[in-house]
Amino acid sequence: MSENVFDFRIEGDQLSPATMSFFELAPFLQAFCEAVVAEGKKLGIPVNIGENSINLVQIEEGSLFLKYIGRSEQIMGLLASIISAFTFSYTGIPTPKTIDFVKSTADLSRRNNYTVSCYSPYISQQPIKLTDKYYQAPKFETMSFKESTWIYGSLVSIGGKTTPTAHIVSLDGRNITCKLNKDMAQKMALQLYGTVLHIIGEASYEYNDDWILNEFIIHDFLEMKSTGIVQAVHAIKPYLVEKYNSIDDVDSHFRNMRD
Repeated sequence: MSENVFDFRIEGDQLSPATMSFFELAPFLQAFCEAVVAEGKKLGIPVNIGENSINLVQIEEGSLFLKYIGRSEQIMGLLASIISAFTFSYTGIPTPKTIDFVKSTADLSRRNNYTVSCYSPYISQQPIKLTDKYYQAPKFETMSFKESTWIYGSLVSIGGKTTPTAHIVSLDGRNITCKLNKDMAQKMALQLYGTVLHIIGEASYEYNDDWILNEFIIHDFLEMKSTGIVQAVHAIKPYLVEKYNSIDDVDSHFRNMRD
């Protein structure tokens, strides 16, 4: 057998061609394919599902075989990373799609009293049991971090009976729901549908195939007043004096910037 072959085996007393429906198997297959793509993105391995497909090989009384042709050691290493997420000794942080696949496999086992195993010479010379009806998924950690930062945007709504929230449309068009205390909400409500605000606070991010803003708590804000070009240049001049005083030929510098 090629080391780049990866098999799934689903076993159960009640499993047969008559009892295994497409609608039952489809969520498992979809979750697996999405996990492969997401894990590839995380590891920097390009995955083409058309070239790396999972196929039904055999279904008989008591068992079903699925075969995945990985085509490269990189893909097999990616699959090994996904399979390791089923174990309680797993210490990494899987992608959300890998977590979905673990849950989908566990659901398939619990609903039907199936045992799901995999086999690949690349990973192990022995079959690896992934789930059965007693399987309990590990508690997965989520990558997250917080930082003090700011956003620029306009206030389009604000309110809340017990926990005020402010809805901001940022300069790049994002709709951001922010938390704030009641005193800040009363102060900020005067800016409803007003000018652009410089909003200062604490942002929380979670990783979901990419870093996503999960929460923004407003601490303060400033009203951004429009000004003329002359006033704007004078305002930033103190920050640029040292830089441009070190340039011998300012005309050539700006000419090169335009070119």
